[in-house]
Amino acid sequence: ENVMSWPLVRPSLDDLLREHRGIISALRQSLAAEAQIDDVWLLRYALSFKEDLPAAIQAAKAAIAWRKENSSLVQAAAARQAPSELSEQELAAIHQCFVAAYYACTRFGDPVFISRLCAYNVNHLMEVVSEAKLELWFNFVNECAWQYCEAE
Repeated sequence: ENVMSWPLVRPSLDDLLREHRGIISALRQSLAAEAQIDDVWLLRYALSFKEDLPAAIQAAKAAIAWRKENSSLVQAAAARQAPSELSEQELAAIHQCFVAAYYACTRFGDPVFISRLCAYNVNHLMEVVSEAKLELWFNFVNECAWQYCEAE
């Protein structure tokens, strides 16, 4: 049986930064004009793209562009205030019909998101909230989680 699980032993951040310092340095040089970035942010791309520098650069540039294009959503997440594009009625429907939230963190600091699918009322939710607005909500929730992890 193939079960997905998180490793119980992880390398330290310092070890990862040291091991991947070459690609981190190359990423920093390629992206310096794009945004203020730190080594931990760059490490994500080094790990995700397995030393494939062109792919890592492309993905990092896309992430930087997304954050610039969605700066109001990024600011809303930083303030933990729902995006202003969502009405009170839409927010109420999301909270009533989409039973899911970040619950806690693992001992490694990973956020735990609990989703109670059997409690969803998708039909009513989609009567009140458009697909585009629901996508906005998911992006907001993901951005909140990203900022939480970034702060840790």
